Amino acid sequence: MISGGIDATGFDPHYFPNLPNEKFDVIVCFYVLNVLFEEEQNEVLMKVSSLLKSGGKAYFAVRRDIKNDGFRTHYIHKKPTYQCQVHLPFKSIFRNANTESCEYQPYTQLQFESSTCPFCKPKPTFKLIAASGYCYAILSPYPEGRGHTLILPKRHIESYFDLSFDE
Repeated sequence: MISGGIDATGFDPHYFPNLPNEKFDVIVCFYVLNVLFEEEQNEVLMKVSSLLKSGGKAYFAVRRDIKNDGFRTHYIHKKPTYQCQVHLPFKSIFRNANTESCEYQPYTQLQFESSTCPFCKPKPTFKLIAASGYCYAILSPYPEGRGHTLILPKRHIESYFDLSFDE
């Protein structure tokens, strides 16, 4: 319990390798993604998504003062540390020359323009399997067979061929 009556849980996989068992209203990742390779960044995004309560929010602060990706000597630990630029496909809520904060929207909170596409306004009954910054996976509401899964971009597109490389 911190001041103001707010319960807070800290998590660092370096010191505590097991994910918490509970779900959270708010998750904040402060400069976490800038020291991870892209595959690890995606893992963090999926884990954060799985730890949010329905209607929960996640915020990611990333550095904007990194000019080139690569290893540098950490100014506190004096060890080589990987640092990279991070560009998130989320709504930016603050930005200056040194940092940017973005708000992550779980797929159930996404608001898309199309009202005719059944996947652009996902129903809360859809079973979420995983989510990343660019897409989410659900058990198909119209299964062709047991375990039929749909992987859907968070951006409305007309065709598979309109997907970006990241999507």
